[in-house]
Amino acid sequence: MSGRGRGFAPLELPARALDALGSGGGGPRTLALLRSARRSRNLLLLRGLRDRAGAARPEGASVKVAAQLADGLDLLRTVQAHAPAVFDEVMDDPMTGAWLGCWARGGPLAAPAAEAASLAAAAAHRAGLSFRIAVPVRSGAVMLPGLGLALPPGARDTAEVVGDGRRCRVESPGGAVTVVPGGGEDVDRDGWYGLRRLRLVADGRRWTFHLDSLNPFRVGHEPVAPRPLDAAEAAGWEAELGAAWRLLVDRHPARAAEVGQVVTSVVPLRGEDPAVDGKGGWLSATLGDAVGLVALAPHPGTRSLAVGLAHEVQHSKLCALLDLVDLLESPPGARCYSPWREEPRPPSALLQGAYAFMSVAAFWRDEAARTRPPSPAPPQAPAQDAPGPPATAAAAGDRDAPGGVSAEARFGHWYRQTRAAVAELDASDWPTAEGRRFLAAMRRTLDSWDGTAACPRELSRTMAGAAEHRVRWRLRHLPQPRPAVEILAAARTAGRPAPVAAAALLRAPGSLPPDRWELPAVPPPPETARTAAELERLLSVSDAGGPEQWATLAAAALVLADHRAPALAAMPELVRAVHTALGQPEPGTGARWSPLDLAQWLRPVMAAYPTA
Repeated sequence: MSGRGRGFAPLELPARALDALGSGGGGPRTLALLRSARRSRNLLLLRGLRDRAGAARPEGASVKVAAQLADGLDLLRTVQAHAPAVFDEVMDDPMTGAWLGCWARGGPLAAPAAEAASLAAAAAHRAGLSFRIAVPVRSGAVMLPGLGLALPPGARDTAEVVGDGRRCRVESPGGAVTVVPGGGEDVDRDGWYGLRRLRLVADGRRWTFHLDSLNPFRVGHEPVAPRPLDAAEAAGWEAELGAAWRLLVDRHPARAAEVGQVVTSVVPLRGEDPAVDGKGGWLSATLGDAVGLVALAPHPGTRSLAVGLAHEVQHSKLCALLDLVDLLESPPGARCYSPWREEPRPPSALLQGAYAFMSVAAFWRDEAARTRPPSPAPPQAPAQDAPGPPATAAAAGDRDAPGGVSAEARFGHWYRQTRAAVAELDASDWPTAEGRRFLAAMRRTLDSWDGTAACPRELSRTMAGAAEHRVRWRLRHLPQPRPAVEILAAARTAGRPAPVAAAALLRAPGSLPPDRWELPAVPPPPETARTAAELERLLSVSDAGGPEQWATLAAAALVLADHRAPALAAMPELVRAVHTALGQPEPGTGARWSPLDLAQWLRPVMAAYPTA
């Protein structure tokens, strides 16, 4: 597309904007800059599509694709010239980014490229232009992005969209379908399914977006079939999203402002829909190509949906930020620990997760502050003598449902995990100068939460969960230091102290230094702590157990404040390897070697782990 007369200039990201984004926020001006950055990216992809098509020599079926592509790009150029505001809105649409990304991964004249004609037809109608253009038919349907879906009778591969500046029709050999203007309802109106446009209002704050189950590029990767919502489904989504919007406006106004400015398309998912990341288990997702799109599965409650929206907004912000600046430079194939995944992840994915989950931690921190009972009055105050109910019904536990997890515990969980992720990135050589600045801003926000009051038992519980995950991950993915293991096992069998010199053999490709763990300063919570008898049972089967049993043992010992536990959790792959090498019962006892005693014996070796 042409930039003539548009005043195009390189986009610059002010340092203060990078700091504001790193802190978790940004503000309206910074979000507008990010929107401009993503529009520029989409324009570059569109130009790349034009250039590749111009250089291609299509044959066979691709001739039709090439013709539709060329006609579509010509019409888009006309829209840009006569209605630049409409053109910008089209380029800002998350579905435009999703389509362009799908095309870019499919080749210069892949079938999705023909959808340029459909995009141009929708844009031209919105711009009030007269036009006629051939568009592709996919599974009997023609999608006009931002408007809706037509089912032209008798259409096979191609239909025509005709507009006179006011009205628009999709024509086929079997008849025509009229495009119904307005927000639309995806119910059949003589072959037309209008795209639903929801306008949610709470306390005067408005959030307007498309509820899109029609666009073939709505879940990325490969085009999918449309799935119109019935009236009950649509009403259900509107009610649930409305409740989440009211909660955000009332209790998290800054996050509501970002949701309202960033999210312009919500894709409702069913169980049979393909998972956005190729795996199940996620209730919400963002497409890197589609900034402003949030895919949502049904959520268990209003707060869950609200925090899901806040989480996905961060992904969209970071994706757009990366259009402007590189935050990480990691070699191909680099992988690292992620506190929320079982497998090693690319550094870029860890940064995405850390940034999004920092927002989740902030959400639950604010929720916990709202529901925490007020501090008790000084002892001499007469009112303190009279017991009374908690400040709110939720203050006693703040559960989403009976047996649920408190907001305080959720904050502790995500806070600890985000801290671990930021520390992992900080300790690496991947961040660029801008990345270091961004991480420093994240760290300042996390540091400001250090004094957040939290129930000691909740802290103990989140620490145990984090330890169990980390130990399990180390056991599954880190190499066993075999040369050191043989030396250490021989020394232990002979009853000698652990040879510290063996630490020089611990560092190897893929290895990590020992982790540091602190014991809780409070008695173990009765609902999660293992009794001494349970701990002994774990010890008796640990030699035959896998990473799960060892991780459970380490977490249980930490919760029990066993002084040997930090050593076991620090480098479990070393402890387990030496334990396995010992094999036979400990001499003179007839019992297996205690993993905790062995970890304590290995502590001096771990402390001497070479750092360079």
